[in-house]
Amino acid sequence: KRLILSVLSDYTTMDSALHRVLGLPVSHWQRLKDAFVERLIGYHKVHSLQPDGSRIPKNFYIRKIHTVPHPMGTYLGMLMDANGRMRDEALKEQKIVLVDIGFGSTNVIVMERMRLSNRCSGTIDLGVGRGFEVIDRKLRQETGYVPRFDQLYQAVRMGSIRIEGQTFNLERIRAKAFGCLAEELADRIDRMM
Repeated sequence: KRLILSVLSDYTTMDSALHRVLGLPVSHWQRLKDAFVERLIGYHKVHSLQPDGSRIPKNFYIRKIHTVPHPMGTYLGMLMDANGRMRDEALKEQKIVLVDIGFGSTNVIVMERMRLSNRCSGTIDLGVGRGFEVIDRKLRQETGYVPRFDQLYQAVRMGSIRIEGQTFNLERIRAKAFGCLAEELADRIDRMM
C-alpha cells in the first residue's frame, strides 16, 4: 500500500480526485483485487522525501481504482489503436493467450471473445531469473568466480564474460539455460489450458 501511495502522490494534488488503473500479477488479481481497492480508496496522507532529506507532506483522495491482471494492457494495446478504436474486428472473436514472462514469475491470461477466462489464467512461479541462476551456477563451477548481478546480466546479454583477462564464451550455456526454461514454461502453460 505504501509503495503504491508514494508513487500516486507524485501525480496528484488535493484539488483533484484520482481515478486509476492498477495492474496486478494474475494470482494476486484473482485473490486480492477487492482488498486492494478497499485499502486504496479514500483520503491519504504521505510524505515525499526530497533529495536534500526534507519531507513534503501530500494529501490526496483516490475516488476509484480499477484492477486488471498484468498482461491486460498488452491485450488492449493489441486490440485498440491510440484513439480506442479496434485495430482488427476479427480479434474480437478469437481466443488469445498472453504470456508475460518476468524475472521471478510468469503471468498468463486467456482472453476468449474479449472475456477473461479465469479458469485458464494464472501465475507460474518461474521466470527468466531461473536462467540467470543456472548460468551463474555453471560459471562458478567452471571458474570459481561469483559475478555481481549487473556483471552477470551484461555477460548474458553479450554472450561472454572476461575474468582475470580471460574471455569465457557463455553462448552455449545461455542457449541451454534459456532453452530449458522455455520448455518448462511451455509445459506448465500447456497444463494450465
